[in-house]
Amino acid sequence: MLKLQHLWRGVLPVVVALLCVSPVLGEGAFDRPAPIRLKALPAIGEKLTPPEPSRFMTMASPSQLYESYLVAVDGVVYELGVDREGLVRFISTGDPQFRTPEGLKAGDSLAAVRVFATGKMRVEGGWARYIPLRSGWNVVIALRGEGDALSRVVPDTGEAEPGDGSVSFFFRRQ
Repeated sequence: MLKLQHLWRGVLPVVVALLCVSPVLGEGAFDRPAPIRLKALPAIGEKLTPPEPSRFMTMASPSQLYESYLVAVDGVVYELGVDREGLVRFISTGDPQFRTPEGLKAGDSLAAVRVFATGKMRVEGGWARYIPLRSGWNVVIALRGEGDALSRVVPDTGEAEPGDGSVSFFFRRQ
């Protein structure tokens, strides 16, 4: 009984805070805004001047979060991670219309990606499994199979065991 009382002491203030904040934020407070339309995709390190501050963050590595903005360029939607100075530090897309210079797209097989790879699959625990491409884009791979794919990483090399997988999304970062 004592443990339950301690639990409620920790949970109750959070529940009350959420109940108080929800009406203030209103309906749609957590919906992503429409993408900002741009003529060209900003380069890494380029300044982005969005029309309003972001309410969202994007994870660019296991230990790096940036303010997140959706942008549309030539019908393709990208997510940009922007630092405190407004500089683009991360670009990603899983848009079905996107093609890398190598011709790869979301959903392509792991075998198709390996043809254009510049190295082995890299694993960043808690974030992603990816393969660098010649074009400078990185391909995040979703492995199919039993269990957690990260548990199937070969310890000596960091390489994921061979298996069936597909392109989840693409990214560039500083």
